[in-house]
Amino acid sequence: MEELLEREGELATLRALVEDARLGRGGTAIVEGAAGSGKTALLRALQADASGVKVLRAVGGELEREFPFGVVRQLFEREVHASDAARRERLLAGAAAHAAPVLGAAVAEPVADASFATLHGLYWLAAALADEAPLVLVVDDAHWCDAPSLRFLVFLARRASELPLLLCVGTRLNEPGAELELLGALADAPGATVVRPEPLSSASVRRLFADAAPDDAVATAIETTGGNPLLLRELVRSLAGSPVTAAAVRAAVPSSVTRSVQRRLNRLDPQAREVARALAVLGDASLLPDDPVPALRALRELELVEDDPPRFAHPLVRAAVAEPVIAAERDALHHGAARALRDRRGPEDDIVVHLLAAPPIGEPWAADLLREAARRAAAEGAPDAAVRRLRRALEELALSPEPAEDARMALVLELGLTAATAGDPAARGYLQQAARADDPAVAAQAIEAIRVAPGDDLEAAAATLRGALDRLPPGELHDRITGQLLNALMMDLRLAPRRAAALAELAENRGVLAHRTYDAAAGDAPASEVLALARRALEGRPFTQLRAIERPTLFWVVVALIATDGAAPADAALTDAEATARRHRSRLGGAFVSFLRAEWALAFGSAALAEAEARAAAEVFGVATGNTVALGAAGALVRALVLLGRVADADALVAELPGDDQLAHGWGATLVWNARADLRLAQNRAADALADLDRIDEVTAAFGWRHMVPGHDAGRRARTLLALGRPDDARADALANAEAARRRGIATFAAQALSAAGEGAAAVAAANGAPWALPGAAGATPAAGPVGTVSAAGAGTAAGAAGKLGVGGAAGTAGVGGAAGAAGAASPAPRARAEALFAYGLALRQAGRRTDARRPLTEARDLAARHDLVVLAGRASEELVIAGGKPRRAAESGAAALTPSERRMAEHAARGLSNREIAETLFVTRKTVEFTLGNAYAKLGIRSRTQLAGALALG
Repeated sequence: MEELLEREGELATLRALVEDARLGRGGTAIVEGAAGSGKTALLRALQADASGVKVLRAVGGELEREFPFGVVRQLFEREVHASDAARRERLLAGAAAHAAPVLGAAVAEPVADASFATLHGLYWLAAALADEAPLVLVVDDAHWCDAPSLRFLVFLARRASELPLLLCVGTRLNEPGAELELLGALADAPGATVVRPEPLSSASVRRLFADAAPDDAVATAIETTGGNPLLLRELVRSLAGSPVTAAAVRAAVPSSVTRSVQRRLNRLDPQAREVARALAVLGDASLLPDDPVPALRALRELELVEDDPPRFAHPLVRAAVAEPVIAAERDALHHGAARALRDRRGPEDDIVVHLLAAPPIGEPWAADLLREAARRAAAEGAPDAAVRRLRRALEELALSPEPAEDARMALVLELGLTAATAGDPAARGYLQQAARADDPAVAAQAIEAIRVAPGDDLEAAAATLRGALDRLPPGELHDRITGQLLNALMMDLRLAPRRAAALAELAENRGVLAHRTYDAAAGDAPASEVLALARRALEGRPFTQLRAIERPTLFWVVVALIATDGAAPADAALTDAEATARRHRSRLGGAFVSFLRAEWALAFGSAALAEAEARAAAEVFGVATGNTVALGAAGALVRALVLLGRVADADALVAELPGDDQLAHGWGATLVWNARADLRLAQNRAADALADLDRIDEVTAAFGWRHMVPGHDAGRRARTLLALGRPDDARADALANAEAARRRGIATFAAQALSAAGEGAAAVAAANGAPWALPGAAGATPAAGPVGTVSAAGAGTAAGAAGKLGVGGAAGTAGVGGAAGAAGAASPAPRARAEALFAYGLALRQAGRRTDARRPLTEARDLAARHDLVVLAGRASEELVIAGGKPRRAAESGAAALTPSERRMAEHAARGLSNREIAETLFVTRKTVEFTLGNAYAKLGIRSRTQLAGALALG
């Protein structure tokens, strides 16, 4: 190894980082400099003297940039395969299993979002290795690193601080063809240390010249080489045997490496020079001409090539040898290498690298091999590489004598699907081309993949989907297209008649059943009928399948169950979906599930959990995109924030959403208006709230529904009308909703309507009139039912509304409140129960029964607090004080004090997930989980997860 000159400071910095990693404080080091500045020598010196740690090393290669995860394989493959079966199983357990395809180990379950799943799996593999011993990962020549490997390095660098791991990367500055954005992200990783080797001083230059150079020659050498160690060494070599003067140095430096290399090559015979050129182009000694050993020996003697495996001593040396090789010779070498590897059944990925390094080879086997390599790259999480392979496969297929059109269109479909995964803007064009295929299955798959968005020509999209259905035989693909057609027809109210006709005439399948279940829930059907339809749609537990959670169709069933008090079956379906998303590492599926889990939490759980789940979904979809599910996630988040009393945050989020002029007036728009109505009511902007409710009614009427779900609040319009001073209209609305809910058997809707009626009656009685009397009003205090959660603007009050709601007096007011309380006791929704208890307590207090009011108000306050209903808990506390009860301090501990992140992790832990499973599910590190759960335990006053369920009041 060459002597390391003037690198003591840089080496000391790297050694200190190794010591930090050994002590559990991980980090990232970037050794950055120009070619020949001594990066490799520095990294080798670090590797040689690193003690108490495991070191794994990889080197990027100019040709290998087309080899997906090639650098990752260098780092981990040998380590994993050298393990015994027990260790290999331990290293690749859990999420790390998704690293298996990259490493050629046992293949993990297929995933849709393979890119992220693979990065996540590789992170957990690195974590498992670091658990065994502090780990140092050295990657040299990262500027030639393949993009998938570099993405992993960035992914790891952002999390390295929480592992006993040092990632040490050597890279050139501004190398042509390098992934500069990813290299920049690597340097920007939290806590990354950048080490830049300094130019050599005159003392070291004099030492290289063996003290045989005068001062002016030394100064000229430093000036012309910039103190670059490699250039200086080659300069010394090129001037060997000649007088060292300033003029000689100035003449030699501009091409010192090339001159030195060419001079040494000229000493060799023609065969050795041919071997050198082939090695420079192909980078693989196994592909050299017969018996290259003598030539390699001669190259080693001239210090051009190193052993194990044979390769050039430095990339600049290789470039100098390859520079004179003309394009035709390069292409011939690569084609010859591809054929030779194929004939000897060499690694297919190596064959592909050579095929891609030259123009199409024009041989029938090439297209098939490239297509198979593309599938492998896609499965490993390298969709960009897969796209390049498929594009070349199309070019190779075009050179076939008579390419079959069906085969070509199938390849175009595959290219379109893969390009869509890679985020390639050309994907839509490929899919549209495949959608015109004669083969109906190919056409239908392409049509299915062209996602229908609100901004599209929805009528044309629906016609295309219907045409595909007419060509398809019954089966799974037919069912999926059916669901997609019905989903598209919900995006604009003008398409409602076509949706109704389609639902009436299409043969029953899961897609049709899902939409019929939703229609039953949003319409007039009894809850028992909705549950029966839902059971049929969910027969066989479809949410255990990846396809079901990455498409919206079956989630209509969950929405319907949430809207009809089906807390348990909805929870069971979402639990299946959560497990499937976790198993497949599907961010898209996970985001769908998070959106619906937020809706479930708004109805039956915690407002803080709803906020955390809605944020998780919104981060994936982006709230401003106009995507229907993005609008839903944003709407759920706004409603949760209103319940939490964070009106300003909710208002800021609403400002980011598309305006009414940008929304297609369909189901997705109602999700915005629904949340916005809650917000406007909380802001005392009742007229604006009513305008949004009227917009919702326009859509629901067009589709033949009574109301929109999710998020329907049967008391919202009555509260809004009361706030506008329209008590008669409010009374009529509350009566109608209460009666409809009673008829349908939906206790939550009944409680919401009667709570609004009770609050309104109390408010008017307090103002100057007689309260409303509702049929069947009871005065008994209802028992508090099991714990769950809430929805949105129910915390808004009608206090101050004037006018008369009816006749009856104080006893009638209490009776209305009692009716609300009785309905609430039957509801599985904690928010509805808390609102009903509040309405009853308020009514009793307004009727002068202060002592009787304290119990329901206390229960309302405590139930609201347990479920993070901050506004409602505050109102109940205020009324309790007026009724002579004891005030309650703001929570500094207990479930109400948990942050959304703490609540979400605590809920997962309470369901039985281990710290690692929580980390894998939420895509965070174990230390993050440990720290967050520790905070949650402290706030909850518990010491272990066995106490969590009780502390969170789950059930």
